[in-house]
Amino acid sequence: MHQTRELERWIPNASDREFILPRLAQLLGVPTAQSLSRGELFSGWRLFFERLAEHLPVVGVVEDLQWADYGMVDFLDYLLDWDSLTTGGEAA
Repeated sequence: MHQTRELERWIPNASDREFILPRLAQLLGVPTAQSLSRGELFSGWRLFFERLAEHLPVVGVVEDLQWADYGMVDFLDYLLDWDSLTTGGEAA
C-alpha cells in the first residue's frame, strides 16, 4: 500500500498510474495478471520517467554496460531513439 501512495505522489493522474503500475511491477518481478509485450513495457517505463521529470530532474546512470543483457540495451536504445525524436534529433 505504501508503494501505491508513493506512486500517487509522483504520478497524480490515475490513468497514467493504471498504465504504469503493471509495467513497473513486471520490471521488479512482481507477479501480475497481464503479460505485456516489450513495446508495452518500454512505453510504460518511459512514461514513468517522463512523469517523474515533471517534478524534478531525472538522471539515469548506467554502470558496467558491458554486462547488460539484451533487454537493457534495447531499452536504452529505445530511450535514446525517443529522446532524439522529442529533442529535434539531438540525443541527450
